[in-house]
Amino acid sequence: MAKAFLQEVAESALKRNPTLADVTFVFPNRRAALFFRKYLSEGLAKPIFSPGLITIEEFFKAHTTKTVPDKLQLVHELYKAYHKIIPGDEAFDKFYYWGEMLLRDFDELDKYWVDADLLFKDLSAQKELDANLDYFTEEQQEFLKTFWAGFEAFTSDHKQKFLFLWQKLIAVYHQFQEQLAAKNWGYEGMLQREVAEQISSNEISLKGNYEFVGFNALTRVEEKLISHLVNEGNTIIHWDLDQYYLHDQKQEAGRFFREYQQHAVLGKTFPSDIPSNLSSIASIQQVGAVQKVGQAKLLAEFLANGFAAGMKPEETLVVLPDEKMMLPVLYGIPDSVEKFNVTMGFPLSSTPMFNLIELMVEMQIAASEEGFNHRQVLAILGHPYLVGIDAAVANRKRKDILKKNWVCIPEEELATDLKIHQLVFQWVGIDHIIDYLKNVVYEIGNDEATYGLDKEFAFHFYTFFNRLQEVVGNEFTDLRLFLRLFRQLARSQKIPFSGEPLEGLQIMGVLETRNLDFKNVFFLSLNEGSMPGGNSKGS
Repeated sequence: MAKAFLQEVAESALKRNPTLADVTFVFPNRRAALFFRKYLSEGLAKPIFSPGLITIEEFFKAHTTKTVPDKLQLVHELYKAYHKIIPGDEAFDKFYYWGEMLLRDFDELDKYWVDADLLFKDLSAQKELDANLDYFTEEQQEFLKTFWAGFEAFTSDHKQKFLFLWQKLIAVYHQFQEQLAAKNWGYEGMLQREVAEQISSNEISLKGNYEFVGFNALTRVEEKLISHLVNEGNTIIHWDLDQYYLHDQKQEAGRFFREYQQHAVLGKTFPSDIPSNLSSIASIQQVGAVQKVGQAKLLAEFLANGFAAGMKPEETLVVLPDEKMMLPVLYGIPDSVEKFNVTMGFPLSSTPMFNLIELMVEMQIAASEEGFNHRQVLAILGHPYLVGIDAAVANRKRKDILKKNWVCIPEEELATDLKIHQLVFQWVGIDHIIDYLKNVVYEIGNDEATYGLDKEFAFHFYTFFNRLQEVVGNEFTDLRLFLRLFRQLARSQKIPFSGEPLEGLQIMGVLETRNLDFKNVFFLSLNEGSMPGGNSKGS
């Protein structure tokens, strides 16, 4: 059997330099660094000082004093910068949706070393744009030219509004960066670009030897940085290559490698002898399953039979492109597996607590002078958390509502002796919506009927609302907009799992598998929209 890529890198590094004390290895993610350390330790005959093992993000952060706040804080700072340039009364909950998109654009703009002033020029400078788009691919250049050419199709009003915003974006971009710099903050692309520029101009002197391991699609900033270090003569690049996808033009997995082979600097770092392992050792079996639960049940069957036949959990990986498959898969792990490790977080939006909060906000939106709408009330009374606290009271109230055929239920009719009912079934305005939700989450989390994962869900939602209140305060104008904001934020928040990172069965998301090799790999959700995932929202 062929050796794992990281094992080959570790053995090669030890042959060149048995001490490695002055070497820093840079990886795409922490998972690859962790497995590399394992292979490195296995190849040692005697103790040595550990080399530096860092991710590319940590490399950049190590050369700047700026810190990266969370996304909520960044979008809120962008919101303030936007209103300094374009005054208006747009509330934060309405701004967040496209503010998040604008932040992503600025981040990508800096990571690809784009001239922001040139990019945001208006149509009067179209010829200048056409002549200076060398940092885009041919496909991107063609798209931009088509966009500008088709701009005449806009109505006059739309055209004026678009041009006004487009002309102001560069001022927003610079104002945003100024505000972040004043607080010693920065978003990831901003920090990376600053560091790369300083290293390229020798304002920052890098000491020691660097080895970049397993990179594939480099951003322009990463490409310029690594090229500079290679030219300095103290940097080695280890490419995770195979002839199967490198030499076959139809294989998209080799696209960037083929481009880097032609690169003036990076091309020199490619080995002359490219391995050919995939065409000879890979055996693939495809299995169809009905519904997602069917996939989890089939996987459990395959794992149980495989482990009984001698398959080792340490050599086995389960890849989940769809995060919602995590709990069904965990419930199906055979009892024979004593240890397993989940590297991906569980999204808050997939928890029962998320569903209850959604129902509560929808109930407040649909409330009228006559009371609360029966749809949300019945759904809340039937929710597992309220049923778990006191099933008899919840079911009795549901039967009473159905018997009386109520459409709108007055607040006083829902009052019971249970504290949870008193907290949930009260009318609140937009100014007190977060406190209202926090109180309910706190009560559920502290109830004796709540245990295990549900307590963990309650803790994370309570922390989530505290953070939202800390950053945004009460800058909410409408319950519907608040609900949309809540859904967006909750979908990006994840609950981390702890486990044995190098022992037992491994369960990972797609990106976490980079540079890793396993003997047995189970890949779920090979469906359109899951693998590859849907495009992220962006302009």
